[in-house]
Amino acid sequence: MTDWIDNEVVFRKDINCYIIQYNGLPYCVNPSMEMFTKISAWASAHPDKVKMEEIPGPTETELLAEAKTVKTAEFDRAMADIDAELIRSTSDLVAAMLSPATLTADEDGTSAIHAEALEKSKLIFVTLRQVQAQNRALRGQMEAAQTVEAVQAIEPISPDMAALAAAF
Repeated sequence: MTDWIDNEVVFRKDINCYIIQYNGLPYCVNPSMEMFTKISAWASAHPDKVKMEEIPGPTETELLAEAKTVKTAEFDRAMADIDAELIRSTSDLVAAMLSPATLTADEDGTSAIHAEALEKSKLIFVTLRQVQAQNRALRGQMEAAQTVEAVQAIEPISPDMAALAAAF
């Protein structure tokens, strides 16, 4: 089992493994294998015959692009959640405007409840639109960021709907 000596031997630093040719096929010999000790000893005695190879990691540009992709997905999720709440709020506004209640006080107070619900829906709608505008501005800042750290520091705003509903 020495025909590997006649072929190129490559040591991959990144995975701590010798790549050898044995019977015409490439093999990765790692430290857990018995043959690793034999190849290491041979490589120490013949350093000129061992090609050192390290696969480079991703570049800064690739890391930045990946960070922007991940952050864009976070913004997309936040905006989709806000859109869903806007649909609900818009439905509430339409329902409140179409119901036959009047805005004057009546004996059982239904008009006052109706007006209050309409006003609450309007305020929630306006607040959600403001949050959307803030997220669009933040997304623009994220897209213009030049470092991974700057991208990661920008977070989309997700309104707390329970707190928003309770506040009005």
